[in-house]
Amino acid sequence: MSTIAPPRPFKIDIPDEEIERLKTVLKAQRLPQEVILPGADFGMGTELSWIQKAKQELIDFDWRAAEKVLNSFDQYLVEIENTTIHFVHQKSTHKNAIPLLMLHGWGSTVSEFSKVIGPLVNPPEGEQAFHVVAPSLPGIGYSACPPKAGSTVVDNARLFNTLMTEVLGYKTYVGQGGDFGAINLRQVQFHHSDNMKLALYNSFFAPKPADFDINQLPDHEKHLLELVGIFTSVGMGYFVMQSTKVSTIGLTLYDNPQGFLSYLELYIVVCYSQFTNTIHTGMAMYQLNGNKYGLEAWAQNPPNQCPFGVQHFEGEFYLSPESWIKEQGPFIWHKYHDRGGHFAAIGNPKEFVEDCREFYGKFYWEQPGVEARSA
Repeated sequence: MSTIAPPRPFKIDIPDEEIERLKTVLKAQRLPQEVILPGADFGMGTELSWIQKAKQELIDFDWRAAEKVLNSFDQYLVEIENTTIHFVHQKSTHKNAIPLLMLHGWGSTVSEFSKVIGPLVNPPEGEQAFHVVAPSLPGIGYSACPPKAGSTVVDNARLFNTLMTEVLGYKTYVGQGGDFGAINLRQVQFHHSDNMKLALYNSFFAPKPADFDINQLPDHEKHLLELVGIFTSVGMGYFVMQSTKVSTIGLTLYDNPQGFLSYLELYIVVCYSQFTNTIHTGMAMYQLNGNKYGLEAWAQNPPNQCPFGVQHFEGEFYLSPESWIKEQGPFIWHKYHDRGGHFAAIGNPKEFVEDCREFYGKFYWEQPGVEARSA
């Protein structure tokens, strides 16, 4: 019998003085009057003109409105293996609802799914419904870093599987993830396929086949490789820094909202990380996992992994062509969308939800160990 204590209901309630302090700190922080070099543009990183405007927008950002949206979902805290895990658990009233584990990436939070939770839980009549479970990744927000030194996404996968099965009582479930959420989900797929029956990715970094011929790719996948090339040549600075010197960059940006805004460019994540004091710990996943799981583990193809599918949203860069992914396990579904970007649940929530209904609704009920659909 599990010794895990029941989850505790939770609401986010940032004190007014913390919100005002953020504004005060931002107003006190200075920016240079001139660009770092003549002709400096986005190719060198954050543009001065952008952050001058974005800084004022962050000062004016309505945190209470964002907080209200997050608190519209059922949130909980639970202790698993001496690690506090924060999660959303939004249950559907529909019969035959499928338990769905959704894993966000970095820099992101569970707010990434705020536009899709409602439609997934309460679909139109005749469409597949879901019980949505969206945990904060360890180290982000109200989820603690695992206390064990050297914990990796393999350990996270075990925590998430325990959450779904022992804490919430779902014998079988499905999973979805992008960015670092996909890296975590891949390990759930590898190690817990007795419980997780399907995985759906909007990020998937498969290795290039030896016989690759770019002329065989459709135009949208040729463009994908262009984006991958740009990302790997000029967009990997954060990955290298956070994978090798996370304490240096973490302490540099800790309690430094202007700096973190320049680094990340997402208002709600800057606020959320600032208010929960997790700017630095949220980055620790890169130091703990680095190339081994962020890049190399995608090439693994162990037996007994569950079937998976891939959503390709235009603008995604942490992704490989469909023909490459086919070599990485029981790949059964793929769909391309002409918009959506890296955070597709934000950029194209309608088609993100439609994918989930189609993929899981079609394949979940035929997986071994899944109870038959109710009449």
